[in-house]
Amino acid sequence: MAGLDIVASTPAPESVDIDFHGVLYTITISVDGEEVLRIEIEDKDTLDRWRGEFAAKYVEDITSKTGNFKKFTIFVRMLQTAILQQSDSVFVDLLTFQDLELLKSKKAGGTNGQSAPPRQLPASNKRYLILTYASEFDRVHYPLPLLPEEHPDPQRLKAVIRQLRQQLGEAQAAQQHQQQLQPQRRSRSSHNQVSTNSPAGLCMQQ
Repeated sequence: MAGLDIVASTPAPESVDIDFHGVLYTITISVDGEEVLRIEIEDKDTLDRWRGEFAAKYVEDITSKTGNFKKFTIFVRMLQTAILQQSDSVFVDLLTFQDLELLKSKKAGGTNGQSAPPRQLPASNKRYLILTYASEFDRVHYPLPLLPEEHPDPQRLKAVIRQLRQQLGEAQAAQQHQQQLQPQRRSRSSHNQVSTNSPAGLCMQQ
């Protein structure tokens, strides 16, 4: 896993935009020392958000269950690398609860040589960030469950409103600038036409 050395001293990205299944999300990860990994994901269109906090022991436990144990610091570096798309050997995906259960069902069916019977799945708004490590002969998936943000932070909503107002103001200023330039362009066009039709202009054309 030499490819991970490129992020050995790289801090967690403040925010990165990633396309998952045709939907653009902003993903933010942060690490509290070597103890807690925090992940937040926001749908850039609907502004729906999911988040999760994972203690170092929890992370190491889920890696151990896959049969491919990783220490917390190594796991964080793998996640950083995947989010920044700096290596082909690690990548991330975002799945719904239903997507994950369907994936498990297909995997179980492939193992048994038969298709797993369909079952009714409970409604869930959870999301799962799947970190995948692919080696030459193996592929390991590390699922990180993210809970929906039922009550958005008022401060974040205010920040979004300020950002939207700023974008609207910039768009209106650009439109006004274009409208101011149009009379000047028409004036220049008319001036050029008069110059061409003048006697001096006709002489120059002959």
